[in-house]
Amino acid sequence: LGEQTTIAFRLVHESRVRLQILRTSDLLPAAVVVRTLRDWTVRSPGVDTAIWDGRDDDNHVVPAGSYAIRAQAETDGTTLFNAGTGWVAVAS
Repeated sequence: LGEQTTIAFRLVHESRVRLQILRTSDLLPAAVVVRTLRDWTVRSPGVDTAIWDGRDDDNHVVPAGSYAIRAQAETDGTTLFNAGTGWVAVAS
């Protein structure tokens, strides 16, 4: 595979951020997390980026398909956003 996807997002306040890649399918009852890029790490205000290399949390290349991006942020226990923010397509 060898391709990377850069995911950019902007924070207004210092926040704890979780950024995950999810596999979705009509055959699955719910989306499955395949990779966690940020796991409630504290990030500074401004533009931040994360790079996904097309691998899962066990370092295996994921199969071709569409993957959702879920971004969550909290400041002082208050959820600032909790949303699927986009899609990534992985080609074979």
